[in-house]
Amino acid sequence: MATVPIRVVNRDAANPSLSQTSNSANFQVVQPTLSLSPSPVTVQALQSTTLTVTLSTPAFTGGVNVTLTSFAPLVATVNGGATATVSIPEGQTQGTASVEGVALDGGSTTITATAGGFVSAAAAVNVTAAPRINVSPATLLVGTARTATVTVGSTVAAPAGGILVTLVQSPSGFVSAPATVTIPAGATSVPVTVTGSAVGTTSLSGRATGFATGTACTVTVREVTIVLPGSTILSPGLSRPFQVSLTDPAPAGGTTVAFASSNTSVVDPPAPLLIPEGGTGGVAT
Repeated sequence: MATVPIRVVNRDAANPSLSQTSNSANFQVVQPTLSLSPSPVTVQALQSTTLTVTLSTPAFTGGVNVTLTSFAPLVATVNGGATATVSIPEGQTQGTASVEGVALDGGSTTITATAGGFVSAAAAVNVTAAPRINVSPATLLVGTARTATVTVGSTVAAPAGGILVTLVQSPSGFVSAPATVTIPAGATSVPVTVTGSAVGTTSLSGRATGFATGTACTVTVREVTIVLPGSTILSPGLSRPFQVSLTDPAPAGGTTVAFASSNTSVVDPPAPLLIPEGGTGGVAT
């Protein structure tokens, strides 16, 4: 702001050497300003909000171009970048821009507004952490053609309509799982059944719009193995029970274990053993 003294001089048209001069009057010259609202700006990571740029006086002929700059574009961007231009048409006083939260774990930065002939402005930007989609447990062991359950969860309760989560395997081909699942409205998780397809290890994670990818489940698929005692001592003409175990629970309908003897003149094999659905072992004689 500057103060300028002004006097009015009235000269006689007939005699220019004669004139009258008024008293001095002081006028204040104020430079127009920019302002940003809201200030501070609060936005969630992976979301956006509107920032309004306001001129203290209407834009002059040709309009005013206001440059917006984010000091930390890895925390927040403006119109998708580190800088953006907002054009305010002649006679108007406002324009808008979009502020996007970028830092998944949250953070803070400052956005400044500059334009020729105007006092600059600044607004603090606070980015809150994005909610996450997690898949648990951290590790899972499942046999080929066997099923197991993982939990797909969100760090916030699902809104109306639920949260549509895309399940991603990396690498693919080791487990069979639905391509998408929905966390119901008001819930924070949903159980998901996976089936071992091929021997190997994969990572199972979840993705959803507006959510960061959180923890993943490492799934190891193994061959289902029958475990027998290392050795058993028998006397001629006698029998003895022994434990038969499966490395994974028996599927629907159960698992029938058949036995064979490499020398039937020494020992006869036991009768087939049915391990019921969900069971992991039984006793044969």
